[in-house]
Formats: sequence, structure tokens, C-alpha cells
Amino acid sequence: RRRARDASRILRRWRREQELRVEKGADGGRLALRVSTAFDTVLEGLREHHQPCWVGPPLERVWRHMHVVTRELVTLELWLVEGDTETLVAADVAFLIGHSVYVATRFALRSHRHLSPGFILGLASTKFLQGLGYRGWDLGATDGSPMMAYKAELAEVLDRPAAIARIRLLTREPSLSSTLPFGKEVVADLEPRHLFGV
Repeated sequence: RRRARDASRILRRWRREQELRVEKGADGGRLALRVSTAFDTVLEGLREHHQPCWVGPPLERVWRHMHVVTRELVTLELWLVEGDTETLVAADVAFLIGHSVYVATRFALRSHRHLSPGFILGLASTKFLQGLGYRGWDLGATDGSPMMAYKAELAEVLDRPAAIARIRLLTREPSLSSTLPFGKEVVADLEPRHLFGV
């Protein structure tokens, strides 16, 4: 809850700054949530963020097949749009299984840390997916390292038996992947009301 309020406050402040820019005659920006619009750009972002990157060419080929052919893999993308310039500031690579989503990996641009793009993406995509009927959002295993700290702030941490039981329950449900609008902008201009937990 605290992190959702923080992200909401950051988003409100940023939106006010954009409105002031427009009032002064400059272009304002917007944050947009998109689903699977730029697979190669997401892979490039992963390579830059995770060095050395554990996602190599063999896994990229498998993911591309799952993304393009079977649509079992999606990218959830947070874009900063300023005039004609679009920047992918955060992305999740996620697998759709029954009524659950498993986030295999993610990245957020460190240069845009002031926007908390990873948290805003997590909260916006969770609310969007919940609206489509998804009931589980699995961020994978966690430990005490700083790189894993965000998981406890975005989701409930379960012990292994409880996590397995919940995953089994949600993955028995029929797939909802056909409800996901691939290649689309699903929220054109994010507002706090688009964030889960706000």
C-alpha cells in the first residue's frame, strides 16, 4: 500500500510538471502502458540493464516463438512519450498461464529513476491485467538481495508450499491470453487511478 501511494504521488507530481510545460507553450509528456509492441526493444533494454545478461540468443529464439506464434509470452511496457520522442522506460517479460502471469524478468531505465518506472509499470500492469480477469501475478523467487527488494513491496511474499498451491490453482483455469490486446497501447496517459492499490 505504501509503495502504491508513493508511486501515485510521483505520478501526480510528474503530471503537474507536464501540465505546467504545456501552459508555457512546450510539449508535455505522457506515460503510456502498452502490451507487446516492441519485443526487440525490450530485449535490447534487458541486455543493457542486466550485464552480463542471462538472456542469450537461444533463449531469445524460444521467447520470440512464444511471443509471435503461441502468444504465451508478452511484454508489458511503460513508455515515456514526449512530442515525437518515445522512450521505453520499463518493461516486464511475462508468461501467461491460466489466470496468472509469471514475470520472468524486467528492467527499468536507471536514467528515469525519478519516475519510479518499475513500480509504476508493476502497479499499472497489475490493475490492467486484473481487469481482464487475471488473479495472480508471480514475480518469482526472492531473497535478501537489494535487486529483489521490489518484490516484497509489489506483491505478497509466500513460502514455497503456499506459492505452489496458489500457482496450481490459478494455472488450472482456462487461458486468458486471447483477452490480451497484443500490439496495443492499453492506457494512453497513465493517471493514479490506473495504478493497483491506489
